[in-house]
Amino acid sequence: MANTTQDRYKGVIKNYLVPAFGELCLRDLSRLTIQRYFAKMASSPLAHESEDKIKDVLSSILGSAAEFELLAKNPVVSVRLPARRTGRKRTKPHTTPERVAR
Repeated sequence: MANTTQDRYKGVIKNYLVPAFGELCLRDLSRLTIQRYFAKMASSPLAHESEDKIKDVLSSILGSAAEFELLAKNPVVSVRLPARRTGRKRTKPHTTPERVAR
């Protein structure tokens, strides 16, 4: 990996993954455990792109663990991120029958 990618991965691991999963054994990292972690992000101030990067890094790590047969499969594969947060939806302008008649 490029140095910038390595630095980004290290930052994600240090700031997000170790605090959340550092005390767990690999066998404890189930799809449910990981899905709960990402579900909690729905209320975080992180941008969707940052949440996606965290998921990518975790998937890469657990994918390697699966490749080396430390896990049966990568539990991140079927995890879904919370829906993107968008701004307040605006109502579409509309007209009334009376205005049309005028």
